[in-house]
Amino acid sequence: MTTRDELKEQIKDRCDIVEFINQYLPLKRAGNNFKGLCPFHQEKTPSFTVYPDSQHYYCFGCHRGGDAFTFIMEHESIDFPGAIRLLGQHVGIEVPERPAPGSSSASAAAGPPGIRKDDLYLLHEKLTRWYQSQLRSPEAKVALEYCRERGLTDELLEKFQLGYAPDGFDAVKTWGRQQEFSLDLMLAAGVLTRQNEADPITKAYDRFRHRLMFPIWNPQGRVIAFSGRVLEAEQKGGKYVNSPETPIFHKGGVLYGLPLARAGIREHGACLLCEGQMDVIACHAAGVAYAVAPQGTAFTETQARLIKRYTDRLILAFDADEAGINATLKSIDAFAAAGLAVKVVPMTEGEDPDSLVRKHGPEALPKKIAEAKDFFEFLFEVHLERQEENPAGKMKAVQAYLEEVAKIENHLEFHEYCQLLIGKLSAGKNLEEYKPLLDAVHRQVNLIRNRRRRSNFSRQKRQEQPETGETQDLMPALDKMLVDAEAHLLDLCLYHQSYPQQLLEELPSEYLSQSPVGQALNEVLAHTAQGEWENVREMLLEQMAERNCPELNKALMEPAFGPETEPRKLELCYLECVGRIMCHHLDKKISALKQELSTIKDAAEKSEKRRECYELSDERKKYQDRREAIS
Repeated sequence: MTTRDELKEQIKDRCDIVEFINQYLPLKRAGNNFKGLCPFHQEKTPSFTVYPDSQHYYCFGCHRGGDAFTFIMEHESIDFPGAIRLLGQHVGIEVPERPAPGSSSASAAAGPPGIRKDDLYLLHEKLTRWYQSQLRSPEAKVALEYCRERGLTDELLEKFQLGYAPDGFDAVKTWGRQQEFSLDLMLAAGVLTRQNEADPITKAYDRFRHRLMFPIWNPQGRVIAFSGRVLEAEQKGGKYVNSPETPIFHKGGVLYGLPLARAGIREHGACLLCEGQMDVIACHAAGVAYAVAPQGTAFTETQARLIKRYTDRLILAFDADEAGINATLKSIDAFAAAGLAVKVVPMTEGEDPDSLVRKHGPEALPKKIAEAKDFFEFLFEVHLERQEENPAGKMKAVQAYLEEVAKIENHLEFHEYCQLLIGKLSAGKNLEEYKPLLDAVHRQVNLIRNRRRRSNFSRQKRQEQPETGETQDLMPALDKMLVDAEAHLLDLCLYHQSYPQQLLEELPSEYLSQSPVGQALNEVLAHTAQGEWENVREMLLEQMAERNCPELNKALMEPAFGPETEPRKLELCYLECVGRIMCHHLDKKISALKQELSTIKDAAEKSEKRRECYELSDERKKYQDRREAIS
């Protein structure tokens, strides 16, 4: 009999650590070795290095290192026997099973409540095979007929491991007991359920009954959950019943079909995101082997970052009904945060990838994908269609479009999408009119961004206040000139509504200090953004004693720029104060960029940073020139 140590050596001999770790995070060659972003701590510059010669890895950031067994134990939070099983499965070496969970010889180191991740993996693996065997039973005739009607061949059934859950309340329960799986484990895995949490465990029954079963895999190809589809119209329950969240399954972090699509994504350089499991299977059947789907949830940032490991390009192919269009529009938060470039497949109403393939044949899908539009072009068209055909409707569509564009952080992308809008708005206009339009769009986006930041600030401020109620200057070393500038702006904004409106467009919220004056000014701007400027002075007066801030008290009770102040004096004060604050923060940004430049070796990255530095310098010069002109 092969010992555990002998098995470990056999697996190590067969396992290529680079190929294995590359399933978890993208690695790039760096000389004889490979580098990537460390999965064990947050970093922007890759410090995680894999050494193919010694079959080890080491992170110069968090100082973690080891071999393939160490990596999988840390990444999957499993014990050593579980790591041997997983790696053995990866390289095709059969590892004898440990004693059944719950048996007298099972390890006592299970941890509360006695459930281990590798026990859950084993249960799902065995149950998948059992469901597959049930699909060929006489009882599953309707399930197999449904599969044939949907064009699922034996090869596809095997590839996607489809199975059948018998129509009974204790089929899985009985099977599990025969396999010596405990009821506790089957409940923790979600394959059994109870009517009430207070019910005794013996009353647990099968969650999936008379359904076509789709195994759900993690990125490494291990079954971690199930999704069961109804087979008859009159069947009770939802169209799909899914596993609940478990220690190994979190639906917002899983993409259906990813292990089967990974190679296709890399080869094609893009990932196709569908709405459901049958769509994914239809895509793979049609030769589009780079399709995945969210698992029973809206598209999440975690899922977007999962795709980002393999490609920067995402193609959305959701259903063409209202729900599908809304799901497409809502996906922007996720893909914008992950930095994915996105296109949208233009489906006709009532169409999805599965119906397209069944109706027009497999060759129709690649043709349709080739017609994919840029996401933001699709976005503007959708908003335009939803508004009335008049100037007011068009402006509402523009505003809705800009609300989404404002979420884009990348400067070049953001500028491109603004230009895309201008191209649609300036049809027939001459070049002289183009620049003012572009400036107007940029101002509007800045207004949106500042409104959001200040709304967030307004909501969070009370939670950040010290419990004692005492006002604390969080930036005691702040330049007095900046505090004075904020105090003058606060004075202006309390009595002249046009100035907080201008500040919303011109001054980023993060440029205001966390001093009492800066906080009060930010609140004034937050209320202005929400259309509540008229009430802000009264609100601050009520809080005057509590805040105990001399500068705020002076602005409220002895304003230097009250309603009767000469307009030119107001304007000069505004320009000087904004210029002072902007120049200060732009100087800090430029200095940080120059310091960063001295450490960058990559030519392309260095060029991009230089470009940023030039743009910031130009902006700073604009404010400096404005200040000099006033003086």
